[in-house]
Amino acid sequence: DQVHQPPGDRDVQPERNGPAGQMDVGGDVPADGPVERRQDGFKAHVVIAEIFSMYCPYCQKEAPILNDLYELIAQNEAARNKVKLIGIGAGNTTFEVKTFKEKYKVPFPLFADADFSLHQVFGDVRTPYFMVIQINRDGSHKVIYSEAGSIGNPQDFLRLVLKKAGMQQ
Repeated sequence: DQVHQPPGDRDVQPERNGPAGQMDVGGDVPADGPVERRQDGFKAHVVIAEIFSMYCPYCQKEAPILNDLYELIAQNEAARNKVKLIGIGAGNTTFEVKTFKEKYKVPFPLFADADFSLHQVFGDVRTPYFMVIQINRDGSHKVIYSEAGSIGNPQDFLRLVLKKAGMQQ
């Protein structure tokens, strides 16, 4: 299915009709420019996914911390172009996700999940919830972090992610 959006909404991904869990995070996610694709999909070595809701006060409080994490990733040579940050709006429509993105000036891609299909794949978790997925060259993947609540200090969290992914001592 081709998804059509106005040009200004390219980094807020609409709900997708299809089987639960089949989210392509490779082709049209312009986090910091076009995302290059590997033959097996997403080029990143690590994806940090936040499950959030625009109505969750903890998610609202976490938004500036994640914006700082995004900037730290962009500035860190070990992480830049290898670690991607995305958000999935559990139960949120495209309009709600766009509103959240604009209000909190979120610089990374957000995906609407109005029907909770992705939220269910993650196990119907509470928000905010963070999962860090390491993507191997062969396309296989491994969850290296899975926790509810705040990430805390973004610098410490990035160090933890890089260490768990074997990208830093």
